[in-house]
Amino acid sequence: MMTDWLPEIVLTIVAVLCLVLAPFQVRRSWFYALSLVGMVAGVTLFYLQQGFLVSSKDMLAVFGRGLAFSVGLILVLTASSTGQEGEHEGERLGSLLLGIVGLALVARAEDLVLLFVGLELISVASYILLYVDKEGPNYREAATKYFYLSVLSSAVFLYGLSFVYGLAGTLSLKGLMQAGAQGVFAGVIGAIPVVLVLTGIGFKIAAVPFHFYAPDVYQGTSHRNAALLSALPKAAGMLVLVRLLLEGMFGGPDRAWQVVLALSVLTMTLGNVLALWQTHLRRLLAYSSIAHAGYMLIGLTVAMTYATPQGHPWDGAAALLFYLIVYLLATLGAFAVLGMLRLGDQPVETLDDLRGLAYAPHMDLRLLAWSLAIFMLSLAGIPPLAGFWGKLAVFFSALDVGGVPGGGPARSRLVFLAVVGAVNAAIAAAYYLRVVGAMFFVTARGETAGQERQAVQLRQDAMPAMLAVALCLIMTVLIGIAPGRWIDHARRASPTLRGPQRSMKLATMEGKLLEMSGPAASPLSPVSQHVSE
Repeated sequence: MMTDWLPEIVLTIVAVLCLVLAPFQVRRSWFYALSLVGMVAGVTLFYLQQGFLVSSKDMLAVFGRGLAFSVGLILVLTASSTGQEGEHEGERLGSLLLGIVGLALVARAEDLVLLFVGLELISVASYILLYVDKEGPNYREAATKYFYLSVLSSAVFLYGLSFVYGLAGTLSLKGLMQAGAQGVFAGVIGAIPVVLVLTGIGFKIAAVPFHFYAPDVYQGTSHRNAALLSALPKAAGMLVLVRLLLEGMFGGPDRAWQVVLALSVLTMTLGNVLALWQTHLRRLLAYSSIAHAGYMLIGLTVAMTYATPQGHPWDGAAALLFYLIVYLLATLGAFAVLGMLRLGDQPVETLDDLRGLAYAPHMDLRLLAWSLAIFMLSLAGIPPLAGFWGKLAVFFSALDVGGVPGGGPARSRLVFLAVVGAVNAAIAAAYYLRVVGAMFFVTARGETAGQERQAVQLRQDAMPAMLAVALCLIMTVLIGIAPGRWIDHARRASPTLRGPQRSMKLATMEGKLLEMSGPAASPLSPVSQHVSE
């Protein structure tokens, strides 16, 4: 139905208008107003569709599109916070809207062609944004490095899709599901497309060993571009892995999950350990983003371990999707806060720049310090914030496999994976608390708590970004207090909810989580009534 495409059509039209008007002498505020109105219209149309305009059986597409438009609204609000006047505003905002459309296309793709087009739309938008945004200290180097490595990863991913097509004989994702149900991808030959897809997507999500570009690119660009790179490519990559590897290929060969397990361990461990030595804020958050990709890969590992045409009761995919929500809220909120702060005529760059921010004389700065602290604590997984439930979901999805008869040889390895994840969460708390400590427990150089901090100030046009911070903050706290609704959204979107009844231990663990979170659904078990295709 054409009405189902209305949000994407509106955003595309607005993006084209911004790009067409860019060469002309148009006031910067007009571009912001146009892009913000278009983004609000897209979000409104999407949620109206879910009410009465469109009935969709593809809950993963609904979940992914909702994520795309919600993240897009936050990014557009954050993009409005800039001290730059004049050039390239049309190109910047138009490219941002096209990147959001790309994520929506990835979420709703029904064939491999649209899946690849959506990913490339995000990539092309990222190239433009990295180059035209000159606020970053080394924006040309960041743009060049990201461009060449992204092109290489796209080529590898496309090569993997060619093997998928060759084995399945179809470009349709429904056709892939039928081929996967017949075991087409279960043999040794199925390992080739799995490895190529993981390599190509590994770059998008900054998984080790494909992560090496991220710290340099994040450091070389602006806060708002770093926010985009931490959100759109990572969300798109995770949706592709869930859609293609789980739903289409049923996890690939029997041992393919072990490759993802190794990637998960390496990614979260290296990301967290290297973050301990960072003092540059964007570089620190780059390693944080790498580590969180590792946590999400725990859910993918569990899902791939037992991905069968009949499904399984250990819903690692739902844990991954729920973790993606809480990660995006905290990360985008943190970058929005940093993007509003100025040190003279330069952006805030290091931990030292944040010293004593909680004692600034202006209420706005003190509120931003508290907001950034909450985002850092959520990323660390401190209760009762949303990040706590995200980590609980992925860890329990791995731990509870041992409670089901026939857990098999994967049991000990998945328990090991959960333990490694918990240890990494403890390591990560150290560098997140350093950020909090710099604002609350260290005074600015040469100053005492409560004195005037003349160096740190707000951007002049920070009000839209303030709204973005408020939205992220409210959702981070609300999900932490009552996670049930959002866990349920992730469970319904998961492609692995078919199959046998849950075990007694799994039901017992669900009961414990229900007691902890109120009338919330467990992040571990499938819905009680399965929908048969």
